[in-house]
Amino acid sequence: MADRRLEEKTGGELCSKQVIANLLNLDERRVEQLAQKRIIPKAGRGKFDLHATVRAYVMYLQQRTVGGGDSIDVTEYKDRLLRATVLEAEEKAKLREMARREKEDELIDRSEITAQWVARCVELKAALLAIPVQVGFRFLDPDIRNMVEEEVEAAIYEILETYSRGDIGRQGKLDGRRAGGAEAAGEDKR
Repeated sequence: MADRRLEEKTGGELCSKQVIANLLNLDERRVEQLAQKRIIPKAGRGKFDLHATVRAYVMYLQQRTVGGGDSIDVTEYKDRLLRATVLEAEEKAKLREMARREKEDELIDRSEITAQWVARCVELKAALLAIPVQVGFRFLDPDIRNMVEEEVEAAIYEILETYSRGDIGRQGKLDGRRAGGAEAAGEDKR
């Protein structure tokens, strides 16, 4: 009864270790060694699926012939295949999750964010550069007005120079040590 269930499970004719050894012209001990190395598949305790065993043993002999006599370890390849399959499934799941989040407007395209930030920076720069003229109009004396405008303009250009970095896009990530800003300029954040 148990043999019949094993046979249905494996889908082939189940044979004992002795039958496999006689068929392949091997010792029973060698059949056990091949099964332990997982070169030939074992269907159950002392039972082997005839078709799968013969196929696996022939493939083993072919690979030994091509490989110059070195024995192969099928388990290593199966493990590598399993790891690759798992990694592929995980990456596909990540891509599906990102696509779902983007579809539900939880994620924004990087180019869209970049364009928005560039636009805001241009607006901020224009507003900062307008400050000297706005402050200068508060002084009636033209000499004082020009002097104030020049000083404020110089301060604003210095600030803009300090906080403008051309390496942001090339870096990929902002690093706290290279972020620039007030700390990099030696300024106090107070």
